[in-house]
Amino acid sequence: MNVRDLRVLVAHWDPQVCQGIKAAFKRVRCERLMLTRTLKDIAARLKEGPYDVFVTGLTFPNSKAWSSVYMVRSGRFCHPQLPIVVVIDDQRDLLMPTEAVENAVTVVSVERLNSIVSAAQTAIDGTEKPNVLVVEDDPHMARFIADTLQDLYRIESAGDGESGLHAWEARRHALVILDIMLPRQSGIEVLESMQAADPDQPVVVLTAYGTAERYNDCVAKGASMFLEKPVGGADLRAICGSVLRQRDFGEVRACLTRTQHRIEEFGNRVTAADRYLSSGRTEKAHTELKGAISAFLNASRLARGPRSSGDKT
Repeated sequence: MNVRDLRVLVAHWDPQVCQGIKAAFKRVRCERLMLTRTLKDIAARLKEGPYDVFVTGLTFPNSKAWSSVYMVRSGRFCHPQLPIVVVIDDQRDLLMPTEAVENAVTVVSVERLNSIVSAAQTAIDGTEKPNVLVVEDDPHMARFIADTLQDLYRIESAGDGESGLHAWEARRHALVILDIMLPRQSGIEVLESMQAADPDQPVVVLTAYGTAERYNDCVAKGASMFLEKPVGGADLRAICGSVLRQRDFGEVRACLTRTQHRIEEFGNRVTAADRYLSSGRTEKAHTELKGAISAFLNASRLARGPRSSGDKT
């Protein structure tokens, strides 16, 4: 989409920041901006949409951080995957990388509002729909799920367990919605096969016969969520989004842990190298420095982070 055609909702309590954002978009001849300054106004404006991108502050007076982002991601006021750019004040706002990933936002500093347009484009380009596999033998239920989720995800459907497993093996979808009672291969068998091949695969299990025993069995076998039929469209959308965000959060947390370990290794090796140099053992110091460089490069690579939800196909 041409930048000049973008429909942009801007929300920030500071009028100077609003004007700075407006000026940046006007420089590229984008005139379709709506400016708001309170959470109440944001809710009203979101309902009046649609918009192509939402530019918002991280915090608003007398409100918790991320409130405006949560309004969007809840799906109550607009499309929950509306691209979001969060403007942060480096002196006042505390932002963890995990929060940005969990909420699928692009971050830009208030000191760099001249880059807000490119940040908006990055947010829009990063909203490729994740692939979702629906394994359901009831054609009416399969159509309901597809119709409910098709604006958020790329939907592939399979009518029995065997074809569903083959589809998943070929494409490794971001999310699987799996019925338990299936012909040719049961949902439990499909779940077991998927988890054996990829224990991190998110799977939402659907069943018309929800019992405590069946729930425990599905969770023990690796299901991310267990839902009883009939399920409402809003609940299904919210749960699918939550499951995918949990997966991304887990990947980021694991990535940060690995990075921390590499940083600790780097520090230990530099300390050892210094000790060896002090005692004249240059060959040992050389070995430790080479190890420190390797640990630093590994930490740098890991710090780039895991892939986003749309990368898993």
